[in-house]
Amino acid sequence: MTDTRETIEAVQGVDESGRRRLLNADLPTNSRRARLALDPGGSLLWLACGLVVLACRPAATGGDGVGESGTETGDLGDLGGAAFLAPRRLVTADWLDGRLSVLDYEGFVTQGQSRAEALLAEIDLSAYAPGPLELAVTPDGHRAVVTVGPGFFQGSVGALIGAGEVAGGGVVLVVDLLTQEVLAELVTPEPPMGVVISADGSTAYTANYGDDAVQGRSVSQIDLTMLELIGSVDVGARPEQLALMGDMLAVNAAGDGTVVLLDTTVTPPTFIGAVVTSEDSSYPLWMQDFPEQLLMTDSQGPAGVSLVDIATPGTPTAPTRVDMDGFPYAIDRVGAAPEVVVLASRLTSVDLHRLMIGPLSVAEVGTPLNIGVAGFPLGVHVADGMAVFAVPGEGQVVVVDLASEEVEVRAWPSEPGPTFVAEAPAESAESP
Repeated sequence: MTDTRETIEAVQGVDESGRRRLLNADLPTNSRRARLALDPGGSLLWLACGLVVLACRPAATGGDGVGESGTETGDLGDLGGAAFLAPRRLVTADWLDGRLSVLDYEGFVTQGQSRAEALLAEIDLSAYAPGPLELAVTPDGHRAVVTVGPGFFQGSVGALIGAGEVAGGGVVLVVDLLTQEVLAELVTPEPPMGVVISADGSTAYTANYGDDAVQGRSVSQIDLTMLELIGSVDVGARPEQLALMGDMLAVNAAGDGTVVLLDTTVTPPTFIGAVVTSEDSSYPLWMQDFPEQLLMTDSQGPAGVSLVDIATPGTPTAPTRVDMDGFPYAIDRVGAAPEVVVLASRLTSVDLHRLMIGPLSVAEVGTPLNIGVAGFPLGVHVADGMAVFAVPGEGQVVVVDLASEEVEVRAWPSEPGPTFVAEAPAESAESP
């Protein structure tokens, strides 16, 4: 660390041409080759280290870039151009706090750092009430598409997580994670909730749940190149979450208890088919191993996970299911195996279920892991054998080692805390 600091101090006074010559220099950062990026004024430096992220934090050399508990934060912009390298990051939607938190993924998830220790930046979205609810990150790790809205956390459900009086309304924001700029503010027909991004990063789709005043019924399509909303389609009452595989988009219509299939080869997407899975369908998930079926969590009536057969997309069926206690909602795939993790809120705690998927079959593996945190998780991110999720309620993010079932709970500065987490992959110098 001393060598790194000496390098920072040495280059502060170098003119622009000199800084450019340093971009690919061998720097003495504990014997690792580092790449250097500086803004034109030399006020901020970012060191990103080749194989292991080491001291890869925005280093404030001027201004007041100090965050929580003295943590140095700053602009994650492409300060030096081609040499910039952003590390793997975890981004949290800190809903009623009106911000995104950008964390060092390895530090927070695998090394057990606190929020303050892993914090890279805070992106202020306090101008957009009620706050960032969910987000998805483009495949290059550069932008986040953020939904601002209350979701279903108004009224009694909001009271259960201690949200208090929550404002209605909402928008979709496109945020540059590097410069921390809001690039676009887009108005959907009703306040949005869930969001997915296409594999090529060119298009986003939002599920527009609405709020207590306006019942949402639509899915909107957003062009991420032009930064424009280019169309919406009616999918039924209260759409919440989406899943995209190839040209087919799946969305729940919670008010109708259905999973709705849409064709994305046209703009806006068009209806293909739908099937009822419960009284409250919740979160769809595709399984690449079995492209003719998908999973849908059902929060109630009955609660569990339904397997949906889409071999004939115009007339899908739901031939089998696994029943669960509580309110099953968030779901994600576990690595390359045909296995998924499902979170079921019991309001005062959360059950983590593991399911194995086969051809037209779904079965629970072992006993659910009960996690003693109160709240209602909206999503879960699984990677490298670790499950990470926010639990809006007590202001906590939970990290679970799926192999050992070791649970770590990380506190946030305030309650109800984050509502969603997403991974932003490392961005190389060659990224567009």
